[in-house]
Amino acid sequence: MYQKSIVLKPEISVIMPVFNGARFLQRSIASVLLQKFQNWELVAVDDGSEDESYQSLLQFAASEPRIRPLRFLNNRGTSTARNFALRHCQGQMITYLDCDDEYYPHYLEYVYRLRNKGDVLVFAYDAVDDDGVLLQPGEVRTWNPATVRMLLLQRNVSCPLGVAHRRELLEKVGFFDESKRILEDWDLWKRFAFIGAEFIYLSIRSGLYHIRIDSQSRTWRGG
Repeated sequence: MYQKSIVLKPEISVIMPVFNGARFLQRSIASVLLQKFQNWELVAVDDGSEDESYQSLLQFAASEPRIRPLRFLNNRGTSTARNFALRHCQGQMITYLDCDDEYYPHYLEYVYRLRNKGDVLVFAYDAVDDDGVLLQPGEVRTWNPATVRMLLLQRNVSCPLGVAHRRELLEKVGFFDESKRILEDWDLWKRFAFIGAEFIYLSIRSGLYHIRIDSQSRTWRGG
């Protein structure tokens, strides 16, 4: 059973871009609703979906005031959708959740508890291959960015599922580069590093990353 909502100014903002993700939203949003830490907001931007994604978001928001659905009428890309959410969020800590992935129940609690340890918190996460794209179908593997922390400027060590950061960093380096269709997350992590942001690597797992055949542009960092 979901815990009762707490209507406060959120400490943590969860940023979710949505494109034709209606079939996954129950799973992903449930993983936020089941968080042990309660003072969050979920800012979800429907990026011109052709399915029932936006209607589903409105239904969730009708019974949960911490969910804030926004919408583009036309598809503008993941970076633009994330940036739109970032410009409307209120939390001092930012986390990311794609609409087909899911958080583990204690993730936001760890983000809040460890928020003063560094500017960027980089968590481990599990990956499951739903369609046998990169791993065996249904196989789950853990990726821990701490094992390649020294390679941050040479390769993308983590997808957004594994990264939480201070909102104030965006005021210093800007938002996601909307001209990039791939590795836009790595570009932002590098800009954080270039201004001297302190990265803290943790073996705690943030959630479950789903590899799917229709999302091959999403790369599991442990590959």
